[in-house]
Amino acid sequence: MIANEILKAGLLGTDKYMPGSIAPLKEVQEKLESHNSGKEDRFLKLAAIALLYEECGRLPEKADLNLPVCPEETAVLISNSVASIMESVLINKQEVLFQYLIFICNCKKQVLSPELVPIVLNKALEHKKTARPLVDSCGKLGKWLCQLNPEWAILLDESVEGDIWNTGNHESRKSFLTILRENNPAEALLLLQETISEENAVNRLSFLEVLTISLSIQDEPFLQGLARDKSQKVKDAAMGFLRMIPGSAINKMYLDFLSKAIHFKEERHLLIYKKKVLYIDETIIADGEIFKTGISRLSSEKGVNDQVYVIGQLLANMDPIILEEKFQISEQDLLSALLAHKEVKTLIPFIGKAAVSFKNKNWAIALLQTKSIRDIGLLNVLSEDERQGFYEQFLDHDIQPVLNVMLNNMDTPIMPAIAEKLLTHLSRNPYNITQPVYQLLALHLPQGFLNKLQALLKGTEQDYQSRYFRSQVSEMISIIETKTLIHT
Repeated sequence: MIANEILKAGLLGTDKYMPGSIAPLKEVQEKLESHNSGKEDRFLKLAAIALLYEECGRLPEKADLNLPVCPEETAVLISNSVASIMESVLINKQEVLFQYLIFICNCKKQVLSPELVPIVLNKALEHKKTARPLVDSCGKLGKWLCQLNPEWAILLDESVEGDIWNTGNHESRKSFLTILRENNPAEALLLLQETISEENAVNRLSFLEVLTISLSIQDEPFLQGLARDKSQKVKDAAMGFLRMIPGSAINKMYLDFLSKAIHFKEERHLLIYKKKVLYIDETIIADGEIFKTGISRLSSEKGVNDQVYVIGQLLANMDPIILEEKFQISEQDLLSALLAHKEVKTLIPFIGKAAVSFKNKNWAIALLQTKSIRDIGLLNVLSEDERQGFYEQFLDHDIQPVLNVMLNNMDTPIMPAIAEKLLTHLSRNPYNITQPVYQLLALHLPQGFLNKLQALLKGTEQDYQSRYFRSQVSEMISIIETKTLIHT
């Protein structure tokens, strides 16, 4: 209003137009007119005063707000010393230590001090996939603030979940779908059925990953439709699920062929005891329909028997429990017969895939004990305590995947013997892992390793590799010292 009046007078000239009465400046206008100093003088003074008025502020607008009262915090606040460490970590952008502090805070069921809450809520927006622990660490104050700030509101799943699927970004929608699939598989499937056609190929493929949770025969019709999708990647993913579902048309076809092509015969061993022996009938040829489901006829590896290769692919999609029931054989006899077969070198990767896909712990342990399989996924089937005895056999190959599994739990220290081997390996190959992984490794080193790290700093080699490794060791020492302060 004020700006429009000033602009109009400036464009037309004071001879043709003078600003009318401006309510907020009415008193000023009356005093200017009483001086009778001429139109131009009065206009210029009014324009200057109006500019100052705009810059300095205006009368506050009245608004009726009924803010909800923030509930009283019942959890214990983190100590002043830990709050100070958290503040320093945030300022220096030490992401690994930040996540560790949040983890400790949640484990102890403590909450952050009020001044840290807004900063951490903003961090939660940057880490939507892992936002829940951050929000929990903010306590009742954080949840109260989320109700008042539209940007933070998305962090409260329980308050906005009805709208997330329709209004959220892809990550929040997938997170919502994952939680729904865990709690109500049928409802999650229905939601996908209703909306999947509206998604682009990338999102369709991403949402399909959620079906790994509670995959069942109820998913078959939906997946059969997606097996005709325009996107080849979506079709392949849908077909992969269909192959694995016990009781699906494809899985039944696989099982029917296996029941004809393989046999388990009981034979006496060393005249002392009997054992089950696996025989493969190479005269039984797979039906052409099998090869339309993503199964390859021929192996690309030289010297691999094609029939054994086909059978291996089918076994990879079979739940071991289903095989036990079909062949009326015990789990131990089934696995022993597979591992004793002359073509075990060809079969073992497929057997390992079945153990991983169907989370069969006994198969995973038996396969790892053979030391002839390098499928890191087998470790994910086991508990942390059960994994400890198998880490070492993977370290000499690809260290990063092993560390991905090993460092997955914040509160699990690495066994001293494995930690020693890791540090020795990294001192020779320091670029095998990234700086954040070094920092995460520091949090998992067993007690007493601070002295070992300090000894590594005394090296005098000046080549790039050695200097880089000592730099990482120095940072690891700093993290261990900070960790000690957190728990003091």
